[in-house]
Amino acid sequence: TMASQVVAIHFQTVAAANNYWVDK
Repeated sequence: TMASQVVAIHFQTVAAANNYWVDK
Protein backbone atom coordinates (compact mmCIF):
# COMPACT_ATOMS: atom_id res chain seq x y z
CA THR A 1 0.00 0.00 0.00
CA MET A 2 1.01 3.62 -0.23
CA ALA A 3 1.35 3.87 3.55
CA SER A 4 3.85 1.01 3.65
CA GLN A 5 5.89 2.73 0.94
CA VAL A 6 5.97 5.94 2.97
CA VAL A 7 7.07 3.99 6.04
CA ALA A 8 9.81 2.24 4.05
CA ILE A 9 11.07 5.56 2.66
CA HIS A 10 10.96 7.11 6.13
CA PHE A 11 12.89 4.16 7.56
CA GLN A 12 15.52 4.47 4.81
CA THR A 13 15.84 8.20 5.51
CA VAL A 14 16.28 7.59 9.24
CA ALA A 15 18.88 4.90 8.55
CA ALA A 16 20.77 7.25 6.22
CA ALA A 17 20.66 10.02 8.82
CA ASN A 18 21.96 7.65 11.50
CA ASN A 19 24.81 6.58 9.22
CA TYR A 20 25.57 10.24 8.50
CA TRP A 21 25.83 11.16 12.17
CA VAL A 22 27.79 8.02 13.04
CA ASP A 23 30.20 8.75 10.19
CA LYS A 24 30.87 12.21 11.59
